[in-house]
Amino acid sequence: MRISNKMFWAKKILIFLLASLFIISYHSVFAESIFLKDGKIIEGAITKETDKATEIKTSDGQKLSIARKDILRTLVNTSYKTKMYIMKDDKSVIAVYIVDEDNESYTYRTELKDPNESKIKKDNVLFISKIPPQEFIQEKDSSVKSNKKAYTREEEIKFRAPLLRAGLTKIIHFDDNELTELYDQKSTAIIFDAFLYRLRGPLYSGEGGIDLMFRFRNHGAKVDSSEADPRTQKFNELYNTTIISSYSADFFLTTVSLGPRVAWGFYKFVHIQPYAFLLYSTGKFKTMISHDNRDDEYDNTVHGIDYGLGVDIGIFPYFGIFAEYTGGWIKSQFPGGQEYNFDANAIYFGASFRTSYGLLE
Repeated sequence: MRISNKMFWAKKILIFLLASLFIISYHSVFAESIFLKDGKIIEGAITKETDKATEIKTSDGQKLSIARKDILRTLVNTSYKTKMYIMKDDKSVIAVYIVDEDNESYTYRTELKDPNESKIKKDNVLFISKIPPQEFIQEKDSSVKSNKKAYTREEEIKFRAPLLRAGLTKIIHFDDNELTELYDQKSTAIIFDAFLYRLRGPLYSGEGGIDLMFRFRNHGAKVDSSEADPRTQKFNELYNTTIISSYSADFFLTTVSLGPRVAWGFYKFVHIQPYAFLLYSTGKFKTMISHDNRDDEYDNTVHGIDYGLGVDIGIFPYFGIFAEYTGGWIKSQFPGGQEYNFDANAIYFGASFRTSYGLLE
């Protein structure tokens, strides 16, 4: 079969175009980058290699012969030109150009044309990114924050309740008036509260609920006097002793308590929450008398109940104040056998640390 001249020349042109495309692709795909030991990087197509030299044709058409002893490495890709950010396992970040890698490490330069290179083990790398990891983290954090629900000041305060409280007072009056008369110097009383469980929810809409309340408390009183004091005879009876000179005596009641607290309230610029509680208490009663160069100390375990009324005021989301009246019934004995209620009527003032109980995200 005869082939027409047109078909013949068409095939010739097609072959020429394919060959040209192959040559262009070859030089494009197989373009190399030669790293020299002085820091220079020469790009082009390697045309010849011998034991002593490598010949390369650069992108601008120059032909160069480079001694093998001056060559550090040859790469067949250009990914090394991209600045990368390595986050190390200590959360620090370095900006680098990765010029080589093996199974165990990356080789990098901080400046592309600087011959100084360093290595980092892959085990010490958390991840590698084209954008600074801090920016990535900030973008991620901002997207999370943007999805977080915004609350009004009322909700921020009303949907929180005291988690921890501390208070103190010197406003103390003992149920047994005789104790108040005998021990005329009241020590500062302290309380620390923790609310182990706070039952709040949509039912209460932040207006109240029931708490499981834990309390640590310490209070006491003392006296300094002499044998001429009319009260001395009573102290002789209480401590089974004979006082013939100046003396001092004191007692302290230290207890831990647990029980329910019921609260209710309303919001008017601040969250006002009255409450009442009833606690079971146990602890130590300690008393001591010092006279005539001797110290007599006694203690025993006590049990009883504490009750009270108060008001919590939530001023800020995480901070509040409170005022509280407390009473109780905890009896113990002096060494002479006389029994008294060592609990006291007191008015405490203090501050509270407030947290969300579940209604705030």
